[in-house]
Amino acid sequence: MLARLTGLALAAAALAHPGAALAEGDHRCDARLTAGQPVAGIVADSNVAEKLAIIYLSALYGAEAVTDQLPFNVSLRKEVWLVTGTVFDDPDTLLAIQICQSNGQVLTVTGK
Repeated sequence: MLARLTGLALAAAALAHPGAALAEGDHRCDARLTAGQPVAGIVADSNVAEKLAIIYLSALYGAEAVTDQLPFNVSLRKEVWLVTGTVFDDPDTLLAIQICQSNGQVLTVTGK
């Protein structure tokens, strides 16, 4: 049976992948889009982060690649959303994206 990576193991696999280092406290997340934007930021919750991730990852890798990695795992750390797919066999195929909570900027994208 194929092993299913989830939670911390999945996040660790994403971070171990080249170019996927977590952008903790990234200065690119400091900028606000407007003075009147919500205090919680443009990407205020995990549902918005996941929807954005699906849009971006589908455009880059195709809808089938994204669908194959559902459900997505979403976590917030230091105002950066980390959205990673669920890998059932090859961790090298993991899709991952980091998005600033405050302004929605994409920091990193990882995938094959």
